[in-house]
Amino acid sequence: MMRKEAGQALEKSFHKAEEDDIKLAGVSAFRSQETQEAVFNNYVERDGLEKAKTYSAYPGTSEHQAGLAIVVSGINGTCAAEECFGQTKEADWLAKHVSEFGFIIRYPESKQEITGYKYEAWHFRYVGIGIARDIQAPGVTLEEYYNVQPVFK
Repeated sequence: MMRKEAGQALEKSFHKAEEDDIKLAGVSAFRSQETQEAVFNNYVERDGLEKAKTYSAYPGTSEHQAGLAIVVSGINGTCAAEECFGQTKEADWLAKHVSEFGFIIRYPESKQEITGYKYEAWHFRYVGIGIARDIQAPGVTLEEYYNVQPVFK
């Protein structure tokens, strides 16, 4: 589930990808407060609080809870939500085309100091086509685009 406009844009992007022989799947989109609590707490239990904070949002602060973010993988699930996804043909297609549909790679490579999160080639945020293109063209983050600093955890 996603907000209507974001969901419709995502469907269009998946259809375009399929035309280019790229098959995509949504892994995780909207999360309730309870789900985000469970996700975050599982990561904390597995990796400890400090590490978990580099890749997962505190409940109540996750973009997934706003219905604007989605984790995407290839249809076969290879490297879903893992670092190796960035080396796949699906990730390459997404990096080149998601802005055409209003999405950005939310946590780009080499931008952890700015976003507060490690690189996630699979995490996309809907911002609308105009803003997405303004962010992708110069390779800036959402924080840089709006000239704000993230609230560090």
